Amino acid sequence: MHYPQSKEMNKLIQKIKDVNSLSELFSTDSSTKEMVDLSNEVGQFLARKIRLKSSQLRKVFDNLKKIEFDLKKGVLKVDDMKKRIILLKPMLAYTVARHPNTVGPLADILQPAIDKVKTKDDFKTLVQLLEIILAYHKYHGGRD
Repeated sequence: MHYPQSKEMNKLIQKIKDVNSLSELFSTDSSTKEMVDLSNEVGQFLARKIRLKSSQLRKVFDNLKKIEFDLKKGVLKVDDMKKRIILLKPMLAYTVARHPNTVGPLADILQPAIDKVKTKDDFKTLVQLLEIILAYHKYHGGRD
């Protein structure tokens, strides 16, 4: 399906699709700055135009943080991490089915990003990316 998107969202999605490894998105100072700037615009778009609720964004983020916690504790291996990340896709699909116009645009970013997670560094990049979008979403008035 096609959901409302901004120019910056399309650019971010394309950047995600173009890299071999998700961790490449933050590999240099200039690429990190570009990702932060794009994420700022995306956070603003999701908050002001799409009116995505913070709780919808946090649901995905909380699942990522649980995986991150298990990785740090050493109770989760990389293969298990990959499985748990892939299992976020059906959760996203269900949420999009319930709230297509608000969660759909976020899913358009996260689906290709999830597909790019192969290593712990890629996973850390996924967490960073969502963390930045979440922060800017809240900054730009994301509602609860």
